[in-house]
Amino acid sequence: MGSDNSTGNFIVHLSTHRMTEESYRRRTNNRPISICNDDEGFVEFIHELDPNYQIPSDKTIQQLMAESYNQIKVVLTKKFSKNIISYSITTDLWTVRSRNGYIGITYSFIDNNFNICEAILAVQYVLYSHTSDNICKVLRDMGSLQ
Repeated sequence: MGSDNSTGNFIVHLSTHRMTEESYRRRTNNRPISICNDDEGFVEFIHELDPNYQIPSDKTIQQLMAESYNQIKVVLTKKFSKNIISYSITTDLWTVRSRNGYIGITYSFIDNNFNICEAILAVQYVLYSHTSDNICKVLRDMGSLQ
């Protein structure tokens, strides 16, 4: 009953919880999954998957994200401070069907043990249209992240 793509796998997962794709789309107002306590459809969707699960508040999610960011920053800073033989920084811009664009910055390096390592440093929304001016502005703003 499996599928070769992630959407198919998700639909199979939903069906095990008596949730069809149509039912999911109706309950989430045809939007991507996002944690939102104000959206009754999303809350009902989560309740059908697990009636006992309590959706965290926006404040809790923000706090957890900040804590995760700080922990990962320490780990990456230590990793980057080790002997690095070679490195590269790359950017990638992609657009989803809704014309929303995102740009990512990736840091790839080879450490002194010849391990190939990679870290995603940032992913940021880019306004449409994806002109060089808009892209440059986003990259400059991302550069100011500490």
